[in-house]
Amino acid sequence: MNPETERAQLVASCQLTDCALLTLRAPYAARNAQPGQFLMLRIPNRPDLTTPRPISVADADLTSNTVSLLIQRKGCGTTVLCSLRQATEVLLWGPLGRPFSLLERGRALLVGGGVGVAPLLFLAKRLTECGIAVTAVYGAKTKTQLHLKARLESLSDNLVVCTEDGTEGVCGSAVSAMRQQLAQNRFDRVYLCGPPSMVRHALPLITKAKATAQVLLEGRMLCGLGVCACCTIKWQGRLLRLCTDGPVLDVPAAAEDD
Repeated sequence: MNPETERAQLVASCQLTDCALLTLRAPYAARNAQPGQFLMLRIPNRPDLTTPRPISVADADLTSNTVSLLIQRKGCGTTVLCSLRQATEVLLWGPLGRPFSLLERGRALLVGGGVGVAPLLFLAKRLTECGIAVTAVYGAKTKTQLHLKARLESLSDNLVVCTEDGTEGVCGSAVSAMRQQLAQNRFDRVYLCGPPSMVRHALPLITKAKATAQVLLEGRMLCGLGVCACCTIKWQGRLLRLCTDGPVLDVPAAAEDD
């Protein structure tokens, strides 16, 4: 499957606390996107915003030929994207990147923080369609940042919500809740997506539990092709280009005698 460029029409925009959930009619992306992949978005007729923004796919619907994207307001480009009105055209390119590998059987643990919930929503949908039992841990700093919690709950067999200030669910971080889940249950695979600090603290727990896992790493991207190399990271002793080698990466399993 090759990435394609298409002009997508905005059909719905749901404004959230510091984000917006955009639904775009994009038939090619809807047919071909897989959980974990991203799209490069560019706003037509804005010469001041020529650099495309990489956005993870939160859902793809073949019936309506739409894709859903959760966009956080950070800089000028994402703020403009969040404020777009219906019927606006957006230039999409994709889908791009290495997706999650779907389990064929068993139980999955999904762990997300903040807007890292977006690709996990799409993943949970596909896993449940395959008959996989899904436990999801969703953490945020406060309850107003638990974006699309109800949607994740509808796609999970068990949802654990936690906030760092205790305004909803368990008081604590997603990593703390993940530690408890790994100690009490056996999972055939762990899927993780969130800010770098969360991923950094979660990886030792996954290794200690000897769990097979995949992590979606967030990072700045400009071209999506691996040409500019601005998204180069060091992972397990190797230099990788996040847009082509990732954004989904495998977490090496610990040896049985560790």
